[in-house]
Amino acid sequence: MPIIVSATLTAPNYDNETSRLTGAVYDEDGTLVATCLRDSRLAWKHDDPETLPSPPTNAERLREARYLGRYIGHFGHFLIETLPALARAGFDDLPLLFHPWGVPDAPGAGYRAFLLNALGIDEARIGFVRRVTVVDKLHVPDSLPNVILGDVDRATLDAYAFIRQAALRVTQATPHGGAIYLSRRAFDGRREVKGEDTVEDAFRRDGYTVIHPQQLPIHEQIGLVARAEAVAGFEGSALHLCGFMRPGSRVTVVTQDRPVPLAILAVNDALGHVTTVIPSTGVG
Repeated sequence: MPIIVSATLTAPNYDNETSRLTGAVYDEDGTLVATCLRDSRLAWKHDDPETLPSPPTNAERLREARYLGRYIGHFGHFLIETLPALARAGFDDLPLLFHPWGVPDAPGAGYRAFLLNALGIDEARIGFVRRVTVVDKLHVPDSLPNVILGDVDRATLDAYAFIRQAALRVTQATPHGGAIYLSRRAFDGRREVKGEDTVEDAFRRDGYTVIHPQQLPIHEQIGLVARAEAVAGFEGSALHLCGFMRPGSRVTVVTQDRPVPLAILAVNDALGHVTTVIPSTGVG
């Protein structure tokens, strides 16, 4: 990782109505470090100026740290954005700095505790930039991982593999070597899946065991997909669990009202999964 001397990190802000985002890294000359920004091809845009308008005052100060981008706690985005960033945490004890997305809870809250532990990352290393911060020696990535845009690198695949092995060690999940359908019917979320009961029945007749992943702890979710020969489900966050399957497994993605997220296809391809995409109207 490149090192920036006397780096300045500005405070974060996100306007949900306009999808405008601020919070960036600047070098000692006050110039924006573009490689530390979230990719501009995504739906939200950065409003950070190219240069700092004035030197920081009353800034928080750190001697040395590693910057890893945005910390997004949403399940799917954590798996395809935050987790790949954490794969660059290094094997030292340097603080890991993130700009928070919204107002996150503790870094290791809920399901994230198991994932951090599997990667050997102490939650105490993770800090959020909430105000202007000056770091004497800041390690920054050459570029932030872009799994969400289809770019899956070796570090990300290694992180998925470490977590898969950790889940297998602590679970006796079933079915062993079978086929599972990841249902969204019990999911208390914003996106309704119409007619999923009919789709579930069709996969059940084909020998799939229906699983409601949100009702299981994360290590059991991962243990199930890690042992499965085939996984099916509607496009969405649950299918990001396929990153924890054994390479060369079978995945069926059922679509309803939008294209399959590029991240799902890219991770499956990188792992050598055989992926089949079918519309929900074609299941039966």
